[in-house]
Amino acid sequence: MEIREGSPPDWLAQFENEPSIIFVLDSTFHLRYCNASWDRFALENGGSNLLRKTQIGVDVMEITPEPLRAFYSALYSRVLKSGEETDHVYECSSGEKLRLFRMRVRRADTHLVVINSLALEQEYEDYGFPGDLQALQDDNGIVTMCCHCRKTRLPNAVNLWVRIPGFVNKMPPLVSHGICSDCFSTYYPDFD
Repeated sequence: MEIREGSPPDWLAQFENEPSIIFVLDSTFHLRYCNASWDRFALENGGSNLLRKTQIGVDVMEITPEPLRAFYSALYSRVLKSGEETDHVYECSSGEKLRLFRMRVRRADTHLVVINSLALEQEYEDYGFPGDLQALQDDNGIVTMCCHCRKTRLPNAVNLWVRIPGFVNKMPPLVSHGICSDCFSTYYPDFD
């Protein structure tokens, strides 16, 4: 997709009906625009609290899972400084579907345009969750899920994560996001 620049309202209009999830960040990483696909994706994935009307002006790092903030801050800073487009593939699966996205980050004047395009989507086989929800909660009743693949961390094991696709659809009241070692090594191999 070619980005046509002009005054902000004019050049943002080109993104509104694109199927890719597109957002624009200012130089301090605050959301300045999200297209209609942002809202569609939020609603399809239980994120009605993340609709664009509530997110414009928010520092994107505030809604980025903590384990990934340093990575994305470095990536966005690098594109702002160099002006060179950057691609990154990441997983953002649901309970039913394995989904891989290709993120392209481009500089447009003093802003960043972030284009997230679906690269792969396939159904999971749902085995259900055979155990007790309490087995997945830490001492504070919090369940930790990988922000990419949605595996759930077993709290009393060292770095043991299990896939429970059906569990994603019925979220417990207290969920925290982490990143499993598989996703970290796959999607961030050069990041310590």
